[in-house]
Amino acid sequence: MKLKHSGIFHDENRIKVKIPFTEGMKKFHHDGNFPIITDPLKTKKTAIIGMFILRPADSIWSEPYVRKDGSLSIYDVEHWIFNIDGLSGGGIIANSNVMDGYRLAMQYAITDAVIVGSSTVINDGVPGKDGSPGYMWLPQFCAEWPHLKAADPNMMKRFKEQRKLMQELGYASNREYPAQIVVTQSGKRTDPDLLSASVFHEKLPDGSPVEAYIVTSQIGAEKIKERAEEYNLGDRIDKILITISHRDNPDKLDLPKLPGILFKEYNIILANHDGGKKVLKAFCQAGIIDQFNFTFARKPSLREVVENNPDIESRIKKLVLNNFQERFIDFFDTPTGKIPKSFPVAEIISDEPDEAAVVVLDTRKIKSFGGEQ
Repeated sequence: MKLKHSGIFHDENRIKVKIPFTEGMKKFHHDGNFPIITDPLKTKKTAIIGMFILRPADSIWSEPYVRKDGSLSIYDVEHWIFNIDGLSGGGIIANSNVMDGYRLAMQYAITDAVIVGSSTVINDGVPGKDGSPGYMWLPQFCAEWPHLKAADPNMMKRFKEQRKLMQELGYASNREYPAQIVVTQSGKRTDPDLLSASVFHEKLPDGSPVEAYIVTSQIGAEKIKERAEEYNLGDRIDKILITISHRDNPDKLDLPKLPGILFKEYNIILANHDGGKKVLKAFCQAGIIDQFNFTFARKPSLREVVENNPDIESRIKKLVLNNFQERFIDFFDTPTGKIPKSFPVAEIISDEPDEAAVVVLDTRKIKSFGGEQ
């Protein structure tokens, strides 16, 4: 599978910064750049960029991106799905799409941090009982995926060159790898426990510990400190915790403060928000996410993906397909799962096989996924 991307649609009025691509990156997107809707160097707050992959449930997105009358066809696609009960995880939705994997690895590589909800970390980031490693939101992990490695074995070299350019332009810190930021309001004990996640115990390729933090409330921080020693984190827990609570509600996160704290105290200029949906929605409600860089799959439909996936056990596949409409989970909270037109499109980037597109959505006024502003 080749990597060849093209700009299809641009709303210049919505994009404040266009970070140029290096010559190595232009191999895949000759006229491209990395667009930012709010300039963090002017706001002095971290620019947080949401990222997900969505796929239509039963249909495909077959219409031209931009119709002859200038309207965008993406708004008419029903049921953009981010998860399916019984087959949870973005891997099924992604279906080894090269464009999605490439953009995910790129954003991990060029941003200063990846923000993830605690449920996602517990589900994906804790080592398995069989000894399998927990996932970490680092670019070198993505670059080793077979479908990405086949598309470009030199991907990490390109990403490092791009990051160096962004450092020179002031849009990246001097980090080599993104910090891992886990969000938990309650800080409660779970099974498995958040504190056993690999991001708090593994090392980077240079031998240094992974830079990892937990954003939590005052009450949450107290609960985490009580059990930190159980996970050999007692000597580091104060550095790991980022505690932001409302003055009168010590058990609640004061999320609007977070971008300013991350920028000024942790030198995080751009941050990627990797979900899940619940914590992404909370960030939108707090008004601290200004853009989504979402991958929208055009084809095949999710039903086709499940039907043709040889790795899904036949019993599970039959169970899911027999109750398919009851099991898929819409990302957008609208009656038919369509994108509300109150989510303005700032940019559309297509791939050559036309199986997916990256759509940059302006979310500055979005407070819910039903479209209310």
